[in-house]
Amino acid sequence: MIQVVIAYVMNLILGDPPGWPHPVKVISDFVSRMECSLKARYKDPRGEKKAGIILCTAVVFLTFAVAYALMFVASVLGRYAVMAVNIILMYTAFDARGLDVKMSKVHRSLKIGDVACARKALSPMVSNAEHLDQDDISKVAVKVIIENINDRIVAPLMYAVIGGAPLALVYRAVSVLNAMLDVKEDGHAHLGWASAKLNGILNFIPARITKLATLAAAEILRYDNETKAVEADGIIGAIKVMYASSVISLLFFLLVKFLLTA
Repeated sequence: MIQVVIAYVMNLILGDPPGWPHPVKVISDFVSRMECSLKARYKDPRGEKKAGIILCTAVVFLTFAVAYALMFVASVLGRYAVMAVNIILMYTAFDARGLDVKMSKVHRSLKIGDVACARKALSPMVSNAEHLDQDDISKVAVKVIIENINDRIVAPLMYAVIGGAPLALVYRAVSVLNAMLDVKEDGHAHLGWASAKLNGILNFIPARITKLATLAAAEILRYDNETKAVEADGIIGAIKVMYASSVISLLFFLLVKFLLTA
């Protein structure tokens, strides 16, 4: 359990250093290449659904296999090496600091009236950021933070506590795949079916825990709820709720695991 805490603290301190190789980028590149290949082979709706199942299965299997293989190779050097690899891989599965850095940049840009810079900072997270005005940018940034608390922090924490780095990275891989093959977008209604279903299953429990944790965080921070946090402090209020809810969730997961294994 201490390994999960160390990995989470590492993420809070280090974030995602520019230029460092990151599993999410590797997964994204793999999905992009596989999508093009599968679309060329499967063109009808039934075929696309089959292609989506193949892609989803491949992403899950390869992500788990690579993470497990790295830990197995590290076992040659002893259990401390395995622990180190597990911590480093789990660290890459969390994205609290990264989300904070991105949204804080949006906040700072809006504070000095640089709307163009705020749009640019928000664009990696939102597809139509270039059309947003100042008020809309702030509202969308807050929405991005609240919506990503589960996907980028709480759910990976839960799966890390359950199964270490392999399971945490599998969750992030499915989350990335679901985002890239969004069934609401044109061309992905059938191809993204499998990833959407699996993502829904994996998020069933953590999403509900996230909701309860955000409500508890808002109460601790003396907001009536997360909406009041947004109304009072905007982007900064949402970031505060993000950090508080992630810590509450982590403590809850550790407590549950301790009680079940005691």
